[in-house]
Amino acid sequence: MHTNTKSKMNVLPLLLLSLLTLVFPSAAQQPVSGPVPAVQLDYPAQRTMLSDPTSHKYPVPGTSIPLHARAKVHSVGDRIGILWTLVDYSTDLRAKPEDSQYTKYAVGYQVTSIEFRADGKLLVAGASRSSGRATIELWTFSEPSVSSESELKCGRLASRSLLFSAPANANFGHITWISSGGALGQNEVLLMTYPSYTVYRFDCDSVSASPLVSATATVASRGPVAELGSWWDHSYYGGRHVDFGHCFFLKKQTRVNVNDHDVVGCVLCDGNLDGNIDNVIVLYTKEDYASYELTSPAKWL
Repeated sequence: MHTNTKSKMNVLPLLLLSLLTLVFPSAAQQPVSGPVPAVQLDYPAQRTMLSDPTSHKYPVPGTSIPLHARAKVHSVGDRIGILWTLVDYSTDLRAKPEDSQYTKYAVGYQVTSIEFRADGKLLVAGASRSSGRATIELWTFSEPSVSSESELKCGRLASRSLLFSAPANANFGHITWISSGGALGQNEVLLMTYPSYTVYRFDCDSVSASPLVSATATVASRGPVAELGSWWDHSYYGGRHVDFGHCFFLKKQTRVNVNDHDVVGCVLCDGNLDGNIDNVIVLYTKEDYASYELTSPAKWL
């Protein structure tokens, strides 16, 4: 595996996933309905929230060309807005304004992270209505369609159910990042919790969370990776790299005159392609991306 010899840039080796797995009482996907009170999080918790949109391509039945409805979701406080856009990917990635519709939903509590799964269902993480502890809902949408007049009929929220609620004694914190992709199963995601800045592999079926790496604690025999303990304002699954495997990026906006000790990004690497995190690459400058060949198209499969 490629490594850089500069002392300030370290690829931090991690051991394989330990047997330390948190299994939570199942929420049995309880239906959620009716008005609920909002829970206000403290400022540090709000600052760590990632505001990245998440999207999913829904095939539209009954069309002769590969049209998709693209849903982009932004969480602002206790509201989620979805932009449904009809796009013909075979001809033009740009969409016309008349081919878009916007829907907005009142969640009823503080949203901390959102992510579409591969099956088009939306995971909504936030603070529990009653206790303020971490919670995850599963949202299902109806299938979008195109009318006989070629007008988009966007998907509608068909159901929302409670998937997970952290027990009082779990000390789980708030979920500030959720990501799917790579070698993770359709019903699996990575998530990060605040204030421990611990990354878990979360199984939506068994409602269990296996810790992979943490900024503040030793996970089994893994030491803390302190650089993870920061506020991140941009995150995404970057794809499969020749040297590092599946890569999940955490980034932040920095000052123009960035100092050598400032961390501008971390890459969580699944080098074994098994869904676990094997290495963490710490990036201190924008030049480090090129140093690790993370900006080289030839290095991405």
